[in-house]
Amino acid sequence: WSPALRFVVVHGDGGEVDHIRRGVHIEAREWERVADLRQRAYEQIAFWHRASPCAGSGCLPPLQACSLRARSGAELRVLDEGLRISDCRLGRGGLLFLGASS
Repeated sequence: WSPALRFVVVHGDGGEVDHIRRGVHIEAREWERVADLRQRAYEQIAFWHRASPCAGSGCLPPLQACSLRARSGAELRVLDEGLRISDCRLGRGGLLFLGASS
């Protein structure tokens, strides 16, 4: 058993955003895959996009066209969906970004 890790996931490219207003809080276990985290984040963000007009970072692309990114210094790195969350070295309460795959 492992405690849940909590992440804030923001729809966008990692630019300056209002994280409290636009971020969703997602829980995951370290043994889960990045793909599971991406799916839950997408579902939460899609819910909020349906409830309010798309603004700022644009409309949400389909799930298959999205990837999760994490800050690595000044750059964003795409998280490999096949990896377990523990393999990505993401800290508790980490800030992640969900956006169109490049």
